Amino acid sequence: LIGASLEEFLRNWVEAEGIPLSSSRLGIDTYAQALKSAGRLSKQDIKDITSWAGTRNHAAHGEWDKVGDIPRVRLMLEGVNLFIRQKTG
Repeated sequence: LIGASLEEFLRNWVEAEGIPLSSSRLGIDTYAQALKSAGRLSKQDIKDITSWAGTRNHAAHGEWDKVGDIPRVRLMLEGVNLFIRQKTG
């Protein structure tokens, strides 16, 4: 759910800004790169998003051994929540 929330937030932001997408493969990375190209995200934002997207993909594919680290998942939750608050505030 954390990854889905992040993807939905990024997609809505891209749409609200009217940023064109250069890829037919829509997802977290595509939205993040479009926002970075438009000057809306920093290099550090991209690093964070890439990390969160990796964890999200492991969960989406049922690779539970790769997402079983509860402290890491909590960090992701806190990071995504902070990111969304910062970008909407």
